[in-house]
Amino acid sequence: MQRPGRAKEFCVRYQQETRKHAMFGWIGSIGRAVGRRGSYLLFLAMLDFAYGYSLTFLRSFASTAKVDLLLPINAWIAIWWIVGTICLVQAFMKMDRVAYSLAVALKVTWGLTMLLAWVQGTSERGWVSAVIFIGFGLLTSIVSYWPEQRKLRAEDF
Repeated sequence: MQRPGRAKEFCVRYQQETRKHAMFGWIGSIGRAVGRRGSYLLFLAMLDFAYGYSLTFLRSFASTAKVDLLLPINAWIAIWWIVGTICLVQAFMKMDRVAYSLAVALKVTWGLTMLLAWVQGTSERGWVSAVIFIGFGLLTSIVSYWPEQRKLRAEDF
């Protein structure tokens, strides 16, 4: 039998250790504020903004036809930025289904587009992008089902 108050000591010690090992101070505080699901949405927002930004420079190359299969390149840039914005906004909200749904749809659609470009022969390494983005879509789909972890309390022990 445990002595009384031991669970409370464990919770206090756990919370102190968690605070001590926070990533970079303010980044850790944002992570604690939005939780694990929100942190993943912030990561997806950063990824979507960066990838959308990288597509703006694709116009200067002759390889624009590689991603111009379903939509024009300007539409793809807008979609990446819009989904990134939605992920950024919903990272701070409890209801984040729309952000996760759009993120999964975008990653899988982009991966299938790259796979189609590879099959058609317009992108010789399109299969690599397809594997990466479809994998990100599946990972995001898995994370979307995870419940947000609640803080440990003494009553939990």
